[in-house]
Amino acid sequence: MPPATSHQALDDDAAMLEESRNAARALVERVRQLRAGQREAGSDLDMPRQK
Repeated sequence: MPPATSHQALDDDAAMLEESRNAARALVERVRQLRAGQREAGSDLDMPRQK
């Protein structure tokens, strides 16, 4: 699908709006995890080689 050419086209794109909502939900969930002291997944693993 081509990029939206107007704000109305964006407003009418229900899938895009739900993707944006999901991104916001994931962000809120991660902030809550960080505030609760949960570290990043895999943070205890040793890296086999440097980046």
